[in-house]
Amino acid sequence: MSAVHAIVRSVSDWLASPAVISVLFPRRPKSFSWSGAGAILIVKLDEIGDFVLVTPFLRELRRQAPQARITLVVKPAVLNLAETCPYVDRVLVYDGRTEGLRLWQLRRQWRAWRLAWRELQPAHFDVAVLPRWGEDAYNATHLAVYSRARALVAYTEAATDAKRRMNARFDRLLTHVVPADILCHEVTHNLRLLERYGRPWQSDTLELWLTEADRAHAARLLPGDGPFAALAPGALDPVRRWPVDRFEAFATWLHAKHGLTSVIFGSTQDPACAGTIDLRGRTSLREATATLARCRLFVGNDTSLKHLAAAVGLPVVEISGFPLRGNPNHANSPARFGAWGTPHRILQPDVPPGPLAIDLIPLSAAQTAVEALISVPRP
Repeated sequence: MSAVHAIVRSVSDWLASPAVISVLFPRRPKSFSWSGAGAILIVKLDEIGDFVLVTPFLRELRRQAPQARITLVVKPAVLNLAETCPYVDRVLVYDGRTEGLRLWQLRRQWRAWRLAWRELQPAHFDVAVLPRWGEDAYNATHLAVYSRARALVAYTEAATDAKRRMNARFDRLLTHVVPADILCHEVTHNLRLLERYGRPWQSDTLELWLTEADRAHAARLLPGDGPFAALAPGALDPVRRWPVDRFEAFATWLHAKHGLTSVIFGSTQDPACAGTIDLRGRTSLREATATLARCRLFVGNDTSLKHLAAAVGLPVVEISGFPLRGNPNHANSPARFGAWGTPHRILQPDVPPGPLAIDLIPLSAAQTAVEALISVPRP
């Protein structure tokens, strides 16, 4: 990086710092309730699986604020799931990516300010809320501040070690800092945030909103009754990928033992498996969800597909590289991000963390987990 770029980046980081933002956008605590809010902003700039886990929050918020105008901001990769949500009035997209941007902070702040000035500030939000327990890596807090919402609600920067490092002094940007409470699943964290300023929630069930076109596409991909089993051998992080040859052996066993034809889900960058129906890269998120609903069970790595499968009630076998005795508050911990609301088994290595830990999970462990789940009735 040249000296000029280094100076510009230092200046842009300073301009985006909580110390500067808190002066430019002073915050004064204002009392509020969900039921009394006329306009609510939800900033959810996380990954696909995180969005699935916030769907009970969206439903329960609408129940508590039936007359409110609710705007939801998501990242581009999540729009396909969010755009059919019946609980919000408007869905906007904000791209907070940093890859390849040498002056990333300056450009991120400009995009956030432009979206806020054009779309958010004219809405005069009573409250902006960030339903996330962990760190804000995508500029969600800044975007909420720039919206000029009268109240800004989020969990404290002290919730996790990673959040303390990444979001130091972010609490000063909030009007309502929700303290770190007991560690629980992300679904429950979101609902506890809602309950703090409203009434107890009624349901923590996941849901996704599919169209008839989504279901028709799924029927074309998997015609007939199958029976099918969904496999997900991919993952962005190599340490979260169970060996492909083990997935192939597992698919062979599933067909021989239970008569299930295995179907591979994922992107075109994910590995293929011999002897399976290959649907990599052939579906949108909603179409993938509709196709998963035609299967009997899901077996795969810790990816967003696990949450899509859980949302339609599939029994889930999660093959996790996260160590059995790892920190439960970690961003990859099944204690926070395991399959929710469906029968499931989580396979974890009982060793210290390491790049090959997931390789220590044997084929027999997945087979035993399936035997325990295969007869469980679908919810």
